Amino acid sequence: MAGLIGLKSSDIEIQDALQVTKFDYEGNWIPHPVVRLTTTLPVAINRDGERVAVRARWGFPIGGGRPVGNSRDDKLEVSPMWKSMLAKSPCLVAATGVYEQAVVDGEKRNLWFRRRDGKPIVMPGFAAPRTFDGEARLCCSIITTEPNKYFGRFHPRQVCVVNRKEADAWMGATTPKEALAVLHAPAETEWEAVPVDGRIFKPGRVEMEHLVQLGPPIP
Repeated sequence: MAGLIGLKSSDIEIQDALQVTKFDYEGNWIPHPVVRLTTTLPVAINRDGERVAVRARWGFPIGGGRPVGNSRDDKLEVSPMWKSMLAKSPCLVAATGVYEQAVVDGEKRNLWFRRRDGKPIVMPGFAAPRTFDGEARLCCSIITTEPNKYFGRFHPRQVCVVNRKEADAWMGATTPKEALAVLHAPAETEWEAVPVDGRIFKPGRVEMEHLVQLGPPIP
């Protein structure tokens, strides 16, 4: 789930979506139609009593294998890794879409799930430093949950999504119970799925804008 996301919003739009008081992203943020694991993107963290957008690498390194970019909500209290971050190292991640591959009417389809109103999606997650070649870098993950009925037609997991009030609750939670109470799938009527070019799922950095939407939303 959520092996690819998109973040085409400007830094001003991201700042508003994440409700940050400061956009402290090292370097210039360049919108990406496709964001892959290990890509850096702006995420909101708590720092010195305020919410700040900083650069983070999507995916936590696990040995020498594939980075882990998703945290399952049903594993947060049992996984030593996620349990150590729950209500301690929260973050918020913005996206303009989530990409998935699914079978639709017996045919493999490449899909982009987005909000119907076109606004950025805000997802709760975790952020913590990890060491790469002797240098500490901030890494992040996105939390997934049971899908709503619409999304469940295509995939067994879905990213959690928070509104502005829930984002405050996630970032301000001081106990696991408070944090877990925030997590849920978005409302069924909020999202839609549109077909995309399958080349974005292949290795490399294929992320041209014209590949993102090939047709109308799937009813």
